[in-house]
Parts: sequence; C-alpha cells; structure tokens
Amino acid sequence: GIATRQENWQEVVEITERVIRLSPLSFPSAYFLNSLACYRLQDTDAAERSARETLRLDPQHRLPGAFQLLGAILLQRGDSSSAAEQFRTYLKIAPKAKDAERVKEQLSALEALGTTAEARRLTH
Repeated sequence: GIATRQENWQEVVEITERVIRLSPLSFPSAYFLNSLACYRLQDTDAAERSARETLRLDPQHRLPGAFQLLGAILLQRGDSSSAAEQFRTYLKIAPKAKDAERVKEQLSALEALGTTAEARRLTH
C-alpha cells in the first residue's frame, strides 16, 4: 500500500510478484496492483497478463477497476473495440465509481471513432 501511494511502481511489482509466487490463487488484488504497476512502468504485456488474471480470479468483480485498467491497456495497444468492451463492463459493474464520468467520456469518444471508421470503410 505504501509503495502504491508513493507511486514506487518498481517496488510494487517486486512485492506483488512475491505475493503471487507465495500464493498465486489467494490474492486477486496482488495481480491487480501488479497490473497497475506494470502499466505505469510501460510493460503492457505484463500489465495485460496480470489484469486478465485479476479478472479470472475475481468472478464476483470485487476489483472492478481491473476492467477499466485492461481497457486502458488495450486502448494503448490500439485495440479500441476490445477497450470499449472493457469500459462498458466497468461502467456496468461500477456505475458510481469516482472515475465513471471520465470512463463514459472515453467510451463515447471510442464509439464515435468506431462509427466514423465504419462510415469511412463503407464509403470506400
């Protein structure tokens, strides 16, 4: 927690990797924090793996931010369709989250871009 608040992302990666090694199925939050730290360190492959593992280990969606984070990772990779899907799921699960309005704006922008791209494809 302290390393996260201090945004010491390398330390967060090291700590969460230790937790995951010791008990790989017990702490979905370790995968979530690992994903966030890897994302902040621009290691999108590791960030995506950890985000997906968070979602796999958290079927009750106690960590809805994993959907938003995975959406951000996918968006950074240029997969706007999959990113939009993750954002929609996040908003469905956590409609009153602090960042819900910002995620709605991102989703609207992605949907507008998708509509524009589809219109261009149909006219060519």
